[in-house]
Amino acid sequence: MADRIRRSLTGIAIAGVILAVAACSDSNGPGGGVAGCFTPAGTGTCVNPSTIRVQNNLLGPVLFFKVRVCGSTEFSADLLSNDPVEGTIQPGTQKEFIVEQGCYDLRAEHLMTTDPGPLVIEEMSDVSVSPVSIFTWTLSETPGGPS
Repeated sequence: MADRIRRSLTGIAIAGVILAVAACSDSNGPGGGVAGCFTPAGTGTCVNPSTIRVQNNLLGPVLFFKVRVCGSTEFSADLLSNDPVEGTIQPGTQKEFIVEQGCYDLRAEHLMTTDPGPLVIEEMSDVSVSPVSIFTWTLSETPGGPS
């Protein structure tokens, strides 16, 4: 009896995963969307997820990372957590952020070194992200400033 219940529950769980993936399929493209789904806050709509990776090759930590949809004027709230350690991107490390596919402007606010000092703002505009590949923004020290 317990084995029968376990098989029924497993079947229900598998059906739920199939329905979730099917709901995220892209009707405009062959083969549907990607496995998994991203639901923007407050929308209840399942969309294909895209990834933005921020690689910090600077001398100081990234303290804030924000995005905005291309053409809009306001950046999002900080996408890093409020934790003083986990909420930063330390030199030599990277973090990934899941967003809906589309066009974004990116903003990173970082310190010049690991010592307290002035906050430096770096921006990148018109970044196109899609579920096909991860977009990587590498912040690094160059003679003309970060790239």
